[in-house]
Amino acid sequence: MRGRRTPVLVGGGSLVGLSTSVLLASHGVPHLVVESHPGTAIHPRAASFHQRTMEVFRSAGLQGDMEKVAAREFREGGAIVACERLSGKELAYFYR
Repeated sequence: MRGRRTPVLVGGGSLVGLSTSVLLASHGVPHLVVESHPGTAIHPRAASFHQRTMEVFRSAGLQGDMEKVAAREFREGGAIVACERLSGKELAYFYR
């Protein structure tokens, strides 16, 4: 296997890793994102965004796209729940 050199290696393609990648790209910084999972997560990763988070995404030109996807995907009455494990006892609800 041939090696590959990159100035920045981003470990993980979840919300933080992909956000880092977008911001690096918007500043012209070459980088490589590596992710161990072959597909997307089956569980939601971002139930809401704080104002500052959206300001950062706006600076990268993503606000409009994110609002369109949120409007399409958001379901009223959804909840965030804390569990012991995926099939375990429910411990607490947020936004029930």
